Amino acid sequence: MKNEWKKQTKKPFFVYAGLTVFVVAAALMIFYRIISNLSGVGAVISSVAKMLLPFIVGLALAYLLSPFYDWIQKLVYPLFAGKKETPRRFAKGASKTVATVAAVLLLLIIVGGLLGMVIPQAYQSISNLITTLPEKSNAVLAWINGIADTFGKGDTLAGWISDGITWVTATLTAWAQNELLPNLGTIAVDLSTKVFGIIGTLTNVFIGVVICIYALNSKELFKAQAKKMTYSLFSVSTGNYIINMTRYIDQTFGKYLNGMLIDSVVLGFLCFIGMSLFRMPYALLISVIVCLFNLIPIFGPLIAAVIGAFFVLLENPLQALFFLIFILIMQQLDGNVIAPKIIGNQTGLSAFWVIFAIVVFGGLFGIWGMILGVPAFAVIYALIEQFVENRLQKKSLPDDTEAFHDLLEIDEDSGELKYGAPSEEMTIPEYEDNTNESVDIPIYDNTEES
Repeated sequence: MKNEWKKQTKKPFFVYAGLTVFVVAAALMIFYRIISNLSGVGAVISSVAKMLLPFIVGLALAYLLSPFYDWIQKLVYPLFAGKKETPRRFAKGASKTVATVAAVLLLLIIVGGLLGMVIPQAYQSISNLITTLPEKSNAVLAWINGIADTFGKGDTLAGWISDGITWVTATLTAWAQNELLPNLGTIAVDLSTKVFGIIGTLTNVFIGVVICIYALNSKELFKAQAKKMTYSLFSVSTGNYIINMTRYIDQTFGKYLNGMLIDSVVLGFLCFIGMSLFRMPYALLISVIVCLFNLIPIFGPLIAAVIGAFFVLLENPLQALFFLIFILIMQQLDGNVIAPKIIGNQTGLSAFWVIFAIVVFGGLFGIWGMILGVPAFAVIYALIEQFVENRLQKKSLPDDTEAFHDLLEIDEDSGELKYGAPSEEMTIPEYEDNTNESVDIPIYDNTEES
């Protein structure tokens, strides 16, 4: 009987082993092909992303507008469902229609308002800047020379500045003669290509808005289909974990992004009010820059401060100093009062991990990585933390980080945590494996029992 069991189990064992080796080898070959053709893979991914750009834009807009859409729908639904003769399906459809129209109007108001305020102001500011740039540059140089004369370094600094201006002028003249004029035809073709690219982008945005409308009205259906597919592919416990984790990811990204948008708008509004009160130049343009760059944590406000100070410096050097002081005070107010009230600690990350997420994701995915890197890394951090805590609980060890402060070691017999300061003279510790666990490995042979 025992030999019969060995004969029956011998073939499946080698079959499964062969399949395992085949799958591993195929995976290694595919991985090698991907690594050896990274440029080709990148080109394919880029072309696919370009093709799916309208869907990406539409789904992103739908995700950002979803809280406002849900709020309008909940607000309007009782008005249609209040009458007994009104069918529930009609009330739900009518509330969806009103919420969709309200969400699209909100999007148009925000985009149209920003473009209507920023474009004329930016055009006027840049035009004035180009027109008066030589005069303002001379004024700034005179101001710098005055400071240098005060400290007895006027002649040296003036020589450096004169040499620098001469070098810049000669470089620009040579570039215009050797590069710009001979390539005007090529530049014209490039400009026409850019124009068609802008038209294509506007087309993708329009299609994206249409997709956004469909996504807002169909999101409940998409949720139900995703849950149906999840429970069909996985066990009930795994399906519950996936769905709850998806809700956590949605909560982390949604609250963070919406909070950052509101915080940026508030900060830009405060910047405009402050600059207008102090009569600083380019108030609207700089306030929009501060609002947009505030979406990038930590580094964004610094970049906005430098850009704004540069614009103010060309108009009035002394006001540039006041502007930097004003921005510093405003950033402290935002970081300690406004942002905690609006965003709170949604990510649960320390400042070190926030900087790490911005640098890594920004290096991988550019500006979008810098904006979305913090909530993405917060989800990864939470998964790692959950895995570590589950492992510690299985070993009957505390999962609170505070319990590991000043921990020397854990007693292997009693499990007691020993605290204190380490010895001043440390030696190489000896490792002893005390598991003493044996594993029975079945051995298949061809010998017959007599």
